[in-house]
Amino acid sequence: MTEAKDGNRSLGAVAAVIAGIREMVRSRELMPGEPVRQQDMAARLGVSRVPVREALHALETEGLLLHRPNQGYFVAKFSADQLNQIYLMRRLLETALVEHISWPDEAALGAITGINDELARAAEEGQIGLVVQLNRQFHEAIFGLSPMETVHQEISRLWDLSESYRAFYLAGPSRHRTAAEHEEMIEALRKQDLARLLDVMDRHRLEAQDEVGAMLGGATLTGLGRVPAAEER
Repeated sequence: MTEAKDGNRSLGAVAAVIAGIREMVRSRELMPGEPVRQQDMAARLGVSRVPVREALHALETEGLLLHRPNQGYFVAKFSADQLNQIYLMRRLLETALVEHISWPDEAALGAITGINDELARAAEEGQIGLVVQLNRQFHEAIFGLSPMETVHQEISRLWDLSESYRAFYLAGPSRHRTAAEHEEMIEALRKQDLARLLDVMDRHRLEAQDEVGAMLGGATLTGLGRVPAAEER
């Protein structure tokens, strides 16, 4: 019994460290390319170095952190071309996923709307970390309407990879436009208009991709792998 309790406590500590590091990335306390030191994280999060070490390894496995021998862990840093490839994979997979959603009932639609209302308030108040978190929740709520769990898991992995760059994008004026574009998605869900939903989501991604690419000083590839609207297929 004691071993089970200790194991649960250990897993809980690791999960807490993972959540803490994610929040630091979302709030831009940790920037792309910045080192993530075990001792510093242990002190900041009030835990021993053991769960920090396990959390760093887990975050490296999913791609949010990179590990360099004899140097330690760093927040993953991507070139404009690498990010464009991530967005390309997102477009293809998210389109396939959304094509198989079950339309939400009023309760589910109300929950999605509630998330976006919170996001709009957080955007007005400049709570960037909360905006990033709620933006993710909004999209995950839509993805969760599809039974394609394996595709959903891969999409989530791609979102994890680009979390720090999304925080950059949503820190600027774009966070206000994000809530308005989400309202368009909600309206498409309400009217069960798949073509409109795909079109708005595609435009939503491309705008983010262009802005992030511009911040990195690289040319974007928004035409690469463009997914045709439903009426074109």
